[in-house]
Amino acid sequence: MNKAFTYYGNCVSWNPQHLKDLEKLIDKEVEIEYSELTANVSQEELDSVFPFYKDLPITLETDWSVRYFKSILFGKPCYMVRHSAIEYVFTL
Repeated sequence: MNKAFTYYGNCVSWNPQHLKDLEKLIDKEVEIEYSELTANVSQEELDSVFPFYKDLPITLETDWSVRYFKSILFGKPCYMVRHSAIEYVFTL
């Protein structure tokens, strides 16, 4: 797989018409390692969504409160970062 997955959105700003799709995405999530996330989402894409790590002594990878997932959204694979109980979704 390539790093073609780009930021789609997060659960806070999710389109209300697609809330059922968000629920399905969460129901089907499978936790993954950071290495699988970065094999599919570029570091540049992650840095643009989480720019505050640039000035912190921790990183998205080493932050103990962050988890990574893969799932399905609209019938296609997606990746998700759960940070501070907010789902950030990356799609093709």
